[in-house]
Amino acid sequence: MRKNTKLAAVVVTAAGTLAATMLALPAEARPSSPNKVYTASLDALNTHISGSAARGTATVAVTGDRVDVAIDVAGVSPGTLHPQHIHAGPECATMADAGSDGILDVIDGLPKYGNILISLDDTFADPTDASLGFPVASADGTYSYRASGSKSHFQDELDQALKAGTRHVVIHGVDPATPLPSTVKSLPGLPAWATLPVACGELVQH
Repeated sequence: MRKNTKLAAVVVTAAGTLAATMLALPAEARPSSPNKVYTASLDALNTHISGSAARGTATVAVTGDRVDVAIDVAGVSPGTLHPQHIHAGPECATMADAGSDGILDVIDGLPKYGNILISLDDTFADPTDASLGFPVASADGTYSYRASGSKSHFQDELDQALKAGTRHVVIHGVDPATPLPSTVKSLPGLPAWATLPVACGELVQH
């Protein structure tokens, strides 16, 4: 399925991420013994809006100068682009943080999960990729994301992003046809369906 590359490019620009400087490495060169591994269990948000409970796991493995990221998600909107990031805040937002409309929008969640540190998109794996695309879920509402990069090219962001207990992976995006009230807020220039949080999990070092 074709990605909404125009939207994805706007999301990455809005985030201000430096992930486009990252270098990809072939799968066969990946190290087998990482010296640091962080995992997050992704729990659902806004299930009454998306119509299903998003869930999944995220793993970040660091070995020397290599960083390998793996994300597996189920229960998201089929055929829909799903922006995903490592955020800087101290905890995941919950539905208790939703506004008076009962919907947890991206602005409601910012005080908890914080600003974007690293975008997990096509540029992570290939900095020459012009599409800047985030994953698009298959017809059964699942997707898997795999990427490798060079830590030295985003050292400051990584040092911040992998402080165990203070960094979180957030998955966004519902079906564009979802009727959202005008009270649902978004980031400047982005439609609310693309930024609505659907899952979040804390990165914990093992």
